[in-house]
This record gives sequence, structure tokens and C-alpha cells, in this order.
Amino acid sequence: MKTNILFITESGLKIGYGHLYRSIALAKEFLKRGCKVEFVIDDEKGRKILLDHLLNVDVRELSFVVKDISSFKFVFLDVFQSSWIKYKELVESNVSQTQFVSIIDNAFLDYALETDYIFQIGFQSYNSKETIKNKSKDKSVKIYTGNDFFIFRDEFSNTKSFKVKKQANRVLVTMGGSDPFMLTEMVSDSLEMISFPLTIHYILGAGFDNLRIKTLKSKHFNTIHQIEYHKNINNMARIMVENDIAIINGGNTRFELTLLGVPFVSISFNEIQNSIANKLQLTGRGENLGIYFNITPSQIANSTKNILNNFVYRKAISKKLKERINNNGANKIYRLLDN
Repeated sequence: MKTNILFITESGLKIGYGHLYRSIALAKEFLKRGCKVEFVIDDEKGRKILLDHLLNVDVRELSFVVKDISSFKFVFLDVFQSSWIKYKELVESNVSQTQFVSIIDNAFLDYALETDYIFQIGFQSYNSKETIKNKSKDKSVKIYTGNDFFIFRDEFSNTKSFKVKKQANRVLVTMGGSDPFMLTEMVSDSLEMISFPLTIHYILGAGFDNLRIKTLKSKHFNTIHQIEYHKNINNMARIMVENDIAIINGGNTRFELTLLGVPFVSISFNEIQNSIANKLQLTGRGENLGIYFNITPSQIANSTKNILNNFVYRKAISKKLKERINNNGANKIYRLLDN
């Protein structure tokens, strides 16, 4: 009989699709090992993405899964930080042999439930660490941290290497699936302040409707720059390595650029993101401009120009980034759970 695995994840315009893509990448590892994989996801766009990437999975409703929870060997939870509380009863009332596994960004570790396993994904100064926390007399929580547990899509294993070029003018702009604070538009204003020609690649998520795209294009009317707009792409890694730098918000994009070694400028939504970006900047891994409401387009323009014009600086950032992260997280998680 095949081992049954369940993934409970979330996606949508407000929270983006990072949790879903991470779950898909991990699910592929279990499928390769002959496991049967099922998903719970309540977003229609997310379901379409899921079924585009994984043809042989069942998508089920949470209410039906709860009644059948004992049929799964592992249940993975990878959800938005404010949603963890919704699954508290499901985890704590479990009396079967089913084991729950939390996948959570290290920055939001305070939200994680005390599941049987917790994988905290984030930049750390070591590769792998196991901490065992006693929950009760016969129950414990195994917590895994370190740079060995990043999870990436297949394309990030198969893409060509990034090379730092002396002459740089290619800029990638990507602010997540919905970009609710309109950082893409702020960056477009800043790039029009740069007086030498750029090639700009915009990655536009599901939150960009036709009207918003039209508005964005109007900001580059009569521009000296060459502009390309990408939506619904399936080759993100290739686009990343074809640019010299990226201007980003954060999230999984930060991890992906780090793996490839592409220098980036961060603009944060909130203090948690800003704290992560500050730590990276202090260790020479990227440049942080701060929280969006404290910065101006001219600051973004100046930072972009300085990085593009400084080959030595970009090369140093790229080298530091590649030292920080591993690409075998899904395999490592599988092997730990398979013991």
C-alpha cells in the first residue's frame, strides 16, 4: 500500500502563492518516492496552479479530511501566519498514528503549532540543527532549523549559473502575487529617474488586472528603457539569472535569488521583513532600503544606479549569497521523516 501524505496549504491575491509553490515542491519529492499525495486548498486560482504542476493529486475539502485523518501517515501544514490557529484543534485532538508537520518561515516561528515536526525555514548561521521539545510524557516536538531546509521548485536546480557582468543594465522587478501596497508602481517611477538605458523585466502576479497593467505601462510612456512584462510565467529561475540585479519585496523570492546568487534590493512591507533584510545587509548579502512608507522613488533610483555601476560590489554580494543556502531541502525533509 502506498504511504498517504496530505498537504494543507493556502494561496490567494492577498497572501500570494509562496506557500503553495513550496508545498508543491515538497510534494514532488514524496511522489518520486512512490507516496500518494493529496491536498487541501480553498483558493480556485491556487487549485489551478496545483493541478497544472501535479497532475495526479486529489484536492479535498478540509471537512472531509478531518473525518479521515487517520488514513494519512503525515499531514503537512504550510499556511499564512494568521491561519495557524484554525488548525489548532485538528492537531491537538489527533489520537491516531498520523503525524503533523509544520513548514514555517523562521521569522514567523511564534505562530507555529506544536506539531510532531517543525521545519523553520530561514537564513541561519549553520546548516542543520535538531531541537527536541517535550510536549507531554509520551509526546515530543522535533524542531529542525538551518540552511539545509530551504525548498525550491525543480527549475531552480536545472537553470544555468548566474554570472556577474562588468557592464550591468538589466533589472528585474518582482513584488509578489498581489503587491497590495503598489510597490511595483513606486519602483517604475524610480527607474524613470535613471538617465542611462535599462532593460527592465516586470514579473506581474495574479493581483495585476488589465487596468493596473495599463497604468504601469503608462509610467514608461516615451521611456529610454526597454520594458518587458511577464505574467503567468513558468520559467522564473531563467528570468532571474538573465538580469543583473533584482528589486524585490521579500518572501520566497529572496530565497530564490540567494540560491542563484543574484544581487537584490529589498523594500519591506512590515517590520518583520525589514528585520530579515537588515540582517542580510549587515552580512553583505543584499541591500535593504527599509519599509516602503519611509522611502522615496529617488532613494530607489540612487540605490539601483549605485549597484549597477559597482561591479566589485555586485560580485561580492553574489559570492556571499551563494555561501548561505542549500538546494536539497525537500530531499532532506523526506529522509528525516522516512527514518
